Amino acid sequence: DFASLKCSSSFSVVPFYASDCLPLPPSKIVGPFTSTKKVLNALDKLELRGGKGETHSSGQEGLANALQLFKEVEQRRGEDVATARHIIYICNSAIYDMPVMDNGLYQGRKLDDLTTEIQDKGICLSVLAPRRLAPLSKLFEKAGGDLAGAKEKNYAKEPRHLVLLNGFALQERAITPKPLPQPSVSPKLPVLFEN
Repeated sequence: DFASLKCSSSFSVVPFYASDCLPLPPSKIVGPFTSTKKVLNALDKLELRGGKGETHSSGQEGLANALQLFKEVEQRRGEDVATARHIIYICNSAIYDMPVMDNGLYQGRKLDDLTTEIQDKGICLSVLAPRRLAPLSKLFEKAGGDLAGAKEKNYAKEPRHLVLLNGFALQERAITPKPLPQPSVSPKLPVLFEN
């Protein structure tokens, strides 16, 4: 219900799936929420499974649903309300190279169309993934992210993780871990024979 969103922050979760979800929709909308606790509860309830060996997912459907949500909130609040708008895109695979099929508002639109709209509307798209995939870096850049600047910063715990942030920052981590101090050891003579 968007009626309660007139003056508060709102959050939604938009899970998307691979083609093995058929005949269910490739993406859905969970929310909106006005509490971060409810968002975290919704994220905890998501079943992060499926794909069955798929190397791609229906990310274009998820992005289309996110853009639809922004339009609905804008209609409720009015265009004159200045708000920061963010999409945090969390995934483990590239996006299918096909147009949006399930979202009536964006049906037939391609990923390039969606990233252009994200950029034109001033929406900050950030990407989080457990592995570094070139298509995800390209998505970040096409949606208006500064890829060169984002690659200079390290927010990931693991070097293989991809964390590209746009519109906000986290505490950075050292690119290479600092070596642990070595304890001082007094030299010992080698043992040649032991009883």
